[in-house]
Amino acid sequence: MKGVALSSTLLLCSVTLNAEIETKRAQPKKVSIESFKLNDDNYKIELWAHSPMLYNPTGMDVDAEGNLWVTESLNYRKFRGQNKTNKSFPKGDRISVLTDSDGDGKADASHVFVQDKDLVAPLGVAVLDNKIYVSCSPSLFVYTDLNRNLRFDEGDTKEVFLTGFGGKDHDHSLHKMEAGPDGRFYINTGNAGPHKVMDKSGWELRATSWYEGKVAPEDKMVVGQKSDDGRIYTGGVILSIKDDGTDMRVIGHNFRNPYGHSVDSFGSVWMNDNDDTQSCRTTWIMRYGNLGYNSEDGSESWKVGRRPGQTIPTAHWRQEDPGIIPSGHVYGNASPTGMVYYEFGDGMLLSCEAGQNVIWGYKRKRQGAGFKMEGFPFLSSTGIQDPNYDWKNLPKDVNKWFRPSDIVVGTDGSIYVSDWFDPTVGGHLQNERAGYGAIYRISPVDKKLTTPKYDFKTLEGAMIALDSPAVNVRYKARKHILLGGNQSKTLTCLKKNFDRANQFTQARRLWLIAELGDVAFVEKVMKSSNSTDVRVAAYRAIELFSKNLLPIATRAMTIDDIALRREILLSMRDIPYENCRNVLLKLISYYDGMDRWYLEAIGTAAERKEEQLYQDIQKAESALGWDDRLANIIWRLHPASAVSGFRERANSQKLTEKQRKQAIDALAFIKSDAAAQALLEVHGRCDGTLQAYCLWWLNTRNRNYWKSYLAGVDLKQLNQAQLAFDNLKKEFLNAPSPALLKSLLATPKGTRVLLQLAINKGLPQSIKETTTQALLNHQNDEIRGLAKTYLTTKKSAYDVAAILKMKGDPVRGKVLFSGRAICFSCHNVSGKGGDLGPELTAIKTKFDREALLDAIINPSSGILVGYESVNIILKDGNKINGTLLSNKDPIVVRNSLGQKVEVASSKIKSQEISKTSIMPDASSIGLNQQELADILSYLNNIKN
Repeated sequence: MKGVALSSTLLLCSVTLNAEIETKRAQPKKVSIESFKLNDDNYKIELWAHSPMLYNPTGMDVDAEGNLWVTESLNYRKFRGQNKTNKSFPKGDRISVLTDSDGDGKADASHVFVQDKDLVAPLGVAVLDNKIYVSCSPSLFVYTDLNRNLRFDEGDTKEVFLTGFGGKDHDHSLHKMEAGPDGRFYINTGNAGPHKVMDKSGWELRATSWYEGKVAPEDKMVVGQKSDDGRIYTGGVILSIKDDGTDMRVIGHNFRNPYGHSVDSFGSVWMNDNDDTQSCRTTWIMRYGNLGYNSEDGSESWKVGRRPGQTIPTAHWRQEDPGIIPSGHVYGNASPTGMVYYEFGDGMLLSCEAGQNVIWGYKRKRQGAGFKMEGFPFLSSTGIQDPNYDWKNLPKDVNKWFRPSDIVVGTDGSIYVSDWFDPTVGGHLQNERAGYGAIYRISPVDKKLTTPKYDFKTLEGAMIALDSPAVNVRYKARKHILLGGNQSKTLTCLKKNFDRANQFTQARRLWLIAELGDVAFVEKVMKSSNSTDVRVAAYRAIELFSKNLLPIATRAMTIDDIALRREILLSMRDIPYENCRNVLLKLISYYDGMDRWYLEAIGTAAERKEEQLYQDIQKAESALGWDDRLANIIWRLHPASAVSGFRERANSQKLTEKQRKQAIDALAFIKSDAAAQALLEVHGRCDGTLQAYCLWWLNTRNRNYWKSYLAGVDLKQLNQAQLAFDNLKKEFLNAPSPALLKSLLATPKGTRVLLQLAINKGLPQSIKETTTQALLNHQNDEIRGLAKTYLTTKKSAYDVAAILKMKGDPVRGKVLFSGRAICFSCHNVSGKGGDLGPELTAIKTKFDREALLDAIINPSSGILVGYESVNIILKDGNKINGTLLSNKDPIVVRNSLGQKVEVASSKIKSQEISKTSIMPDASSIGLNQQELADILSYLNNIKN
C-alpha cells in the first residue's frame, strides 16, 4: 500500500492528557512484589511501570535507546458484543512508549506514539529502527517515524506491510513479528482463519482449517486450499519473509494458537501453543514442520482423529501420525503468550504462561537431532508450581491475577515482563474492568545495569550493537553493517577475533559473512567449530546465500553431527531426486531407528519423491524382512507402492501387535483404493483388538481419503453388534412397544439414543410420555440428571456473592460432579469422564472462584475456543446441536450426550455457530446455592 500522511484518526497524547481513562479511580491493583519467586537468587524483580502509564499490555519491544514500546488493547472484542462494561479507547487502541530517563530502574515517562481506529486489540509490536510494525489482524501495519521523535505526527507514514490474516479482534490471530539473525522477518498467526496473505512479489499463502475466526460473511472457510507452492497449510502458521515484503515462506504450520515465538542467533525458531485441553506446549520448530493440531487438510479436529487408547496430549498433537514433529514440553491446561530467547551464557528460552502465572525457562538441551524441552519456573507469582498447587492458600489471591503477556530483553540486559493483570484467562473475556496493567524488570542483584549508547554511524559502533541483548536492535546493527560500503573492510572486521567470540556472536557474524559472499570462510567454520549450534548456523547461512548448495552439503554430511545432518536433510526438500539421491541415501544411513526428529527430517527431505526413495531402500523379498529401522522409514514415507508390504506385515502373526498396528496406520495414510482394499482384507483376517482397530480406521477414512471407494461397502455389516443395535432402534421407531423400549433402556447406548430422540423431539408419539418418564426416573444419576436438564424447564436465580462466601464441601462436590450435576458426562478430570467440554483437572489455574462460578451459572457468557456449539437444521426439519469436530462432508458433530453424529452436507438446510453453550446452566439442573459452593470447592481441590 502506498504511504499515506497522518489522518485525523491517528491521535497523539501524553499520559498526563489521557482523558479517556478515568483519573479519579483508586490506585490500580497489582501483584505484590513480595509474592514473586525467581529461580535464580542472583536476580531480582522490581515494578518498572503500571497503570495509568499503560493499560492492558499485549506486546512489547525495545528500541536502540532502551525505550519500551507497548501495544495497549483496551478494545478487545468490543464489536463482538463482549466486555461491554470495560474501559475502552473510543478513538482506537494505542502504541505507547515508556522511558526510564534517569536510569533508576523504573519508568518515569510515558506517551502515546500512535492511536488509530484501525488498531482493534493489537497483539504485537516490533521496532526496527524508525519503522514500527504493529500486528493487528487482518493486517501487519508499519508506521514510519520519519523525524524520529517517537511520535506519529505530520509527515510520518502508515503502510500495510501484509494483510489478509483472519481473526480480527481475536486472540487466535496475528501475533508477533521478530527480525531473525538472517535479516528476515518471522511472523506468527493463530488458527482463526482463513488466512489469505499475499507477499509483495505476488506469492499467496492460503491457510485454513475447520475453525473459523471470520468477521465478514465473505470470509467463508474452504478447507484444503493449496498455497502458491502447491502445498496445503492449515491452522496457525509461522512465516518468514524478506524485509522488503517478498519471498514469503512457511516455516511451520498446523498450530492451534502460537501466541509467542522467538528466533535465536543460530536461526532456530521456538514457539509455544495453546490447547483445547490438557495440552499446552513449548517446542522447537523444525523447519517445514507440521505441528499436528488438525487433520492434513484442516477439515477435522484432533477429537475426530483420536485413536483408540490414545491419551489426550498424544491425540491433540497427533504424535503417532507420520509427518508430525514432536510436541515438546506439554504441560497441561494453561494459556501461553509471549516468548524471548535470552542469549547470555549458554542461552535460555523464556516463555510466558498466563494461565499458570509463570515464566517457563528452558535450558538448551539436545535430544537426538532435535531438542529436549524441560521447563522450570523461571519466575512465578505464586512461588509454587506443582500440580497440587491451591491458589486459595495464598494470603492475597490477587497474586493469581499475574497474567504475563510478553517478555523482552532490554539493551542493558535486563528482562522486562508485561502483565495483562486479570482474574481470568480464557473465553475471550476481560474480568478486570479497568484495564490495569504493569511491566516488571528483572536484573542482577549485585550489578547496576546501564543503557548503552550505540553509534550506528561507524562500522565499529554497529559491530558493538550487533551484540545487543535486544533482538530487534541487532537487526538495525546488521543493516548498518551491510550498508557500510567497503565490503573488504567489513569482512575483515567481522572475522577479527572470531574464535574468541562467544557462540551467539559467532553465529550473528556468520550470517553477515555469508551474505557478503565469503561462503568459503563460513564453511571453514562449520568444519572446525566444536559447537553444534555454530555448525548448524553456518550451514543455514550457506543454504540461504549460496547459489550452489549440493557440493557443500556433500562435504558437510561427513561431519559427525546428527543435528547438522538433520539440517542438510531439510535443505534437500525442494531439490529433485536425481540431483540429491546420493546425499539423501547417505544421510538416511545415519538414522538410528529411534530419533523421531531425524525420522521426520528424512520424511521432509523425501517430500514429493517418496516413491523413488522407497524403490531405492526396499530391497527385501518380503516386507517381513524389514527391520524396525527400515519399517519406521517406510511408515514415514507411506508410498502407494508399499501397500502390499504393509498388508503383509499387518496380516503376519510373526510380528508383534505394535508392529502390525504400525502397518495398519501406514495403510490408513495412503490415499489409494488399493490401501482401502488392503485394510478391508486385514480386517477380515485379524480378530480382537486389531480387528476393532481396523474398523475404527475404516470408519474414519470413510469420511475422507477412502470415501469414494468405501461408498459401496456397508461398514456396519463389519460390526455385528452395531448392526443388531441399529435394527433394534429401527424397529422401535417403526413399531414402538414397551418391550422394545425396555430393551433399549437395558443398555447405556440404548438409553442415550432414547434421550437424544427425546431432546430432538423424535420419539414416536404413542410412547413419548412413557419414555420421558422412564428417563426422568432412570436409576443412573447421569441419565436422570440429563433428562431433568433437557426435558424439563425448571429455572431459579442465584446470589453469586452469597455463594462465594459459603464454605463448600469438596467431598459432596465430587459426588455432585459425578452424579446429579452431570458434569462428569461432558468434562474430563484426571483422565476420567467425557471430552465434550474442556478438561477440568487444573481449571483452577485458569479461572479464579468467581469466574469459575460464573461459567457454571452462565455457561454461555464465555465459551472457550474449540467448544463453540453449532446449530444445524436439516432439510427434513430435524435439528442437531453440538460441538463441531469436522467441517468436511460429512460434517461431524458431538451432541450433548457425547455421541458423534455424521450428517451429509446435502441434507443440511442451515448451519451456524450458536451463541448459547451446549452446557446446561446450573438452574436447569436444579442445583441450590450450597451445592454450587460444594462443586466449586471440589474443582479447586482436585489433585493431579
